[in-house]
Amino acid sequence: MKDNIMKCTKQTFPALNISLLENGLVRFEDESFSEGCIVDAHPAQIQVAAAMMGVPVPDRLRATLAKILARIEVLCERSRDLERMLADALTAGQHVGVELNSAEHIAERLADLAQDLGDIAETPEPGAPLATGGPGGQLSLVQA
Repeated sequence: MKDNIMKCTKQTFPALNISLLENGLVRFEDESFSEGCIVDAHPAQIQVAAAMMGVPVPDRLRATLAKILARIEVLCERSRDLERMLADALTAGQHVGVELNSAEHIAERLADLAQDLGDIAETPEPGAPLATGGPGGQLSLVQA
């Protein structure tokens, strides 16, 4: 049953449709609202939400994130080196102001990306699940 669920591209619950979009996002749609409600979520957002409810980040994903993070950290270091070289060139009178601004921007975005990946990879293993069985077999969230 689990494999069938993981391979399908759409699941329907009462008043909630869950669809995998072609762009990789997951769409949650509730047509029971007067105007309807649609939320498109990135799989990483769903993974973080799952971890908050007691579903840990799988080891395979954690290992992949660690590899990607290591590569991005190398890119961060190289972009900081480029920033230093361009700053030195600008100080020496060369006209590299635009290039320096671009290098600074790239370094900042790479650092942000590294931080985001690190946050996902470092999601702590949860203790007891925060969701328990409720009436009618639905999940009920409990206060931590």
